[in-house]
Amino acid sequence: MERSTRRLLFLAPFAPRLDAGHGGGRAMAGLLSGLAEHNRVALLYLRGDGEPGIDDGLRERLEIVEEFPRFGRNRAVGLRRRLRKQARAAAALISRRPTWATHCAVPALAARLRELVRDWRPDVVQAEYHVMGQYLEHVEGARRVLNQYEPGVGAALELWEASRGFDRLRNGLDLRAWERFERWVAGLADAVVVFTERDREAMAPYAGGTPIVTIPLGYDLPERPLDPAGHPPLEVLFCGNFNHPPNVDAAVRLARSIFPRVQERRPDAILTLVGESPPEGLARRGVEVTGFVPALLPYLDHAAVVAAPLFRGGGMRVKILEALAAGKAVVATPLAVEGIGVQDGREVVLARTDGEFVQAIVGLLEERGRRVDLAVAARAWAEENLGWGRTVEAYEELYGPHSPCPLSPDPSLSPSPGERGKGRHGPAGTGTDRHGQIEATLNVRVRPALTVAVATLDRPDALARCLDALAAGEVRPDEILVVDQGTDERTRSVAEERGAVWLRQERCGLAASRNLALERASHSILAVTDDDCVPAPGWVAAIQRAFSLPDAPDAVTGPVLPLGPEAPGMFAVSSRTGGTRADFQGQALPWLVGTGGNFAARRESIERAGGWDGRLGAGSAGGAGEDMDLLYRLLRSGARIRYEPEAVVHHERQPRERRLASRSSYGRGMGACVGLWLRGGDLHALGVLGRWISLRAGLGVQALRRGRWEALREEGLVLGGTLGGLVYGLRGGRA
Repeated sequence: MERSTRRLLFLAPFAPRLDAGHGGGRAMAGLLSGLAEHNRVALLYLRGDGEPGIDDGLRERLEIVEEFPRFGRNRAVGLRRRLRKQARAAAALISRRPTWATHCAVPALAARLRELVRDWRPDVVQAEYHVMGQYLEHVEGARRVLNQYEPGVGAALELWEASRGFDRLRNGLDLRAWERFERWVAGLADAVVVFTERDREAMAPYAGGTPIVTIPLGYDLPERPLDPAGHPPLEVLFCGNFNHPPNVDAAVRLARSIFPRVQERRPDAILTLVGESPPEGLARRGVEVTGFVPALLPYLDHAAVVAAPLFRGGGMRVKILEALAAGKAVVATPLAVEGIGVQDGREVVLARTDGEFVQAIVGLLEERGRRVDLAVAARAWAEENLGWGRTVEAYEELYGPHSPCPLSPDPSLSPSPGERGKGRHGPAGTGTDRHGQIEATLNVRVRPALTVAVATLDRPDALARCLDALAAGEVRPDEILVVDQGTDERTRSVAEERGAVWLRQERCGLAASRNLALERASHSILAVTDDDCVPAPGWVAAIQRAFSLPDAPDAVTGPVLPLGPEAPGMFAVSSRTGGTRADFQGQALPWLVGTGGNFAARRESIERAGGWDGRLGAGSAGGAGEDMDLLYRLLRSGARIRYEPEAVVHHERQPRERRLASRSSYGRGMGACVGLWLRGGDLHALGVLGRWISLRAGLGVQALRRGRWEALREEGLVLGGTLGGLVYGLRGGRA
């Protein structure tokens, strides 16, 4: 690619440093250093009390570097200053702007930015982090790029969910502020850059018509790898900036839940937690908490295993890149390595539960050869894939003439001053063709990665039919999981011959199978169907389209149509045949929303709702209803569920005997759901029960009037099952 020199002006909320104590500072420094090789680069950054400034080596490479004092976020300040800070935070919430964004709103920096835009005439102004996106409203005549290190709404939501008492109220207000702020700053930008597909999906609902470009982070490799085995005593290392809540959660989980079980099997092992502002109360025998250290490499060199039990947060993990580049054995969650491209068992070991972390860490500590092999493979992968070259080229392509954000004279891509802040490409649903061309130009992947899970029980032929339909669809799922609770040995071969991952689930019940799929799924969207269902060719594509739209929902359901022609003595299973797209929220009745045979959702939404309840579902004492329960809890948690008529699944018809047997179970499941909700203190469930009984009784009266005695019998079975299920649920059920 031919490179041309451009003027690039960067805005940063803190000082970029190659030796920064957190990944964001090092990532910014690496990017600026790489871009400065072929461009003229200027930097305006904020600096709080007690924070280090830009390092001298980077300063020398940049044409302009100016520092502006940020309102202190450091605890080492006077009482008066701290009170002013708290007052400013309260004012931020009242003004409906996120607290961090208010701290970063510095008039002097905005004034200097306007001067540089006028006099230095940058080609590109790039805001590092969402909080600096607010300054893009002062930019005219240059491309505006927002470099989104982590979606603000997602981080604010996780913080709110983890908080209690007054903090929960305050964080709830901050969450609402982030939702407004993120839409606003995305509308100010010509393009938003994210690091991973997960972040692109999280940002999409707030981006409006602004293109989202995925550019993975780079990382500079150490000149030579570190000791691949580590030095005695055997040490497990976790490193991260503990001002970042997901790092606090990971450290606490590692120190209090995972490592004590490691010590039971390896009493000689030690755990070292490295990073600025560590949580209190974690240090004890065998656990060392260092706080900030000026250089991480000595700790990496000493470590036998680097652990990253990260279950929250977004962005690409610089700590993982560091460990891979140094040539160390890494045990991490799938979230921690998302967007990096390493393989489980080859360059890293993936663990999804505390028990899996214990097994993986102990195994690596006990098997030096395996530990060394993993470390050597990690370094080889890093040498092949890391470095800043590709990342810098991707940014320069974004800035170039084929960028998705060209300057005028193309008026369709540049709003008038009166439109600033409304979204650069109009409201959702407009400009679709142009936006598609933009994505094609950048080769941006807009199709969210998707896992399909199929629970099965001794029906290998039906399973084969289902998997064959998935393989023949317009889009093949990125991953297929088959969760098997049966005893038929053919099931595994049917799954594996068709490229699916076969999982054994010893626990009974459909909910248990789906929870295992949730735990093992590799992608951010999980779709589920049943082994006696046949997805239509466009099912996966329709689900992915729904999740890739700017107004993407949290979950998607769709029609369940009868499979094959009508036949005497065979009956359709579902009545969900509507052809109108609809969104459901709040107090919607769950049986109007969808069914478990045709359901997809963001994994984080399912996890936030608590997953499937093992007391419900086919094979459990609850009989059925695990899908109604999850839909209800999703709605009550604030999720938006879309009924997508193009996401069609066909369900095989049932003979009369099976249909009658299922009616009682169907009613029992609904009654059990209501009983469990009431037992949990949710009085809204009383209204749901009333609507359910009214619905079934009304159908029974209709059947009576028309002399349809079999239909009347069915409704009697449903109502009888509902009563039994209600008693079961009120007693707390039985997992």
